[in-house]
Amino acid sequence: MNWEKADHRKVAGSIEHRIFQGLATLIGARKQATQLHSAVPAVVLKCGHPHIFAHLRLHLLGNVICVYNQRVFSPYDPITRRTVQAWDKLVHLAPYDRLWIVEASSQQ
Repeated sequence: MNWEKADHRKVAGSIEHRIFQGLATLIGARKQATQLHSAVPAVVLKCGHPHIFAHLRLHLLGNVICVYNQRVFSPYDPITRRTVQAWDKLVHLAPYDRLWIVEASSQQ
């Protein structure tokens, strides 16, 4: 581990800081979503796109669909966002973006 580089996570605006803060935010959100616990089984969904991975987690507190773009660029719009057709709806995901869709009733 390069500890000198790791210390850059404390320097606001640095790449290391942005990555660290992004991961910390993601971990915090994941901890709050009981549906994402490893004990909750995941069902892989076929979304019809080779670079999109999606799965559904069924939970008593509300279901969640997790969608991940596993490509660094988009063949449709490499500068901004790509449009992926899934489940007869459009989902806009940036490269390596993710989307967790939780039932509204489970947010109460």
